[in-house]
Amino acid sequence: MKQNNEWIEEEMTIAEFAERFIGVNDFTTPEIYDLSGYDIEIYGNAGKDCYNPIKTFVVKPSVESYWTDGKLNGTNKHTIIENGNNICLEDHNDFVEVNDKMKVVDFEIENSHSYYANGRLNHNTTSGGKALGFHSSVRVRLDKSTKIFDKDKNVLGMNIKAKIVKNRMGPPLRTAIFQVYFDRGIDDLSSWLFTLKEKGVITVGGAWYSLPLENGEVKKFQSKNWVEIMRDPATRKYVYGLLCDACIMKYKPKEVIDLDEIEISKESIEQ
Repeated sequence: MKQNNEWIEEEMTIAEFAERFIGVNDFTTPEIYDLSGYDIEIYGNAGKDCYNPIKTFVVKPSVESYWTDGKLNGTNKHTIIENGNNICLEDHNDFVEVNDKMKVVDFEIENSHSYYANGRLNHNTTSGGKALGFHSSVRVRLDKSTKIFDKDKNVLGMNIKAKIVKNRMGPPLRTAIFQVYFDRGIDDLSSWLFTLKEKGVITVGGAWYSLPLENGEVKKFQSKNWVEIMRDPATRKYVYGLLCDACIMKYKPKEVIDLDEIEISKESIEQ
């Protein structure tokens, strides 16, 4: 790094680097930090041993397990360079898997695809700082849940679970389940009915569903009639309001939280 127009060579850990130059020490929230305006270079390799400017410091989502040789820790697909060959850590004889959570960071290096860390030459992915997920305000993770069959056991679609893993527009870590059919896409209305039933807004007795109306009456129907009911614009707008009231978390005035009404998980949050 440069101080008073003179280059000073200093060895430090990645954690020391992050806290000293960026003020980051927890690495829990994925983020990109622009260091292009700093006079900081890292020892790397661009055809020959040399120093190259650091463009960005990237905090990536944590992982559930990692690979280590006792000095360098990395994800299974993290690449190091030995004898001119790129080797993933999971394929390297010196590395073993550890089933424990690990926070993940990376550098983007100018004019180079690699840098030295913990005695090894590491491949510089350069993708973390420019990836869409790091620039987005909302990130949704989709996981397939169960299959949807017809009466003949043919697969018609899948139940999909969506989890908000990053949200700068509202509360994160909310989940939703909806159905995707291969021949027509997402089935919004079935998802509405499922969610309203799950939230207790619509009650079920046998094959009959009960929907409370604005005028205080209760409309009874069967699930096969749901799409027809939703074709009425006024009813659809009213039901959408019920859905929003049931699902969207609203901010409340500051008040003392009743600790007997909450439960704190002992498990760490998945990234």
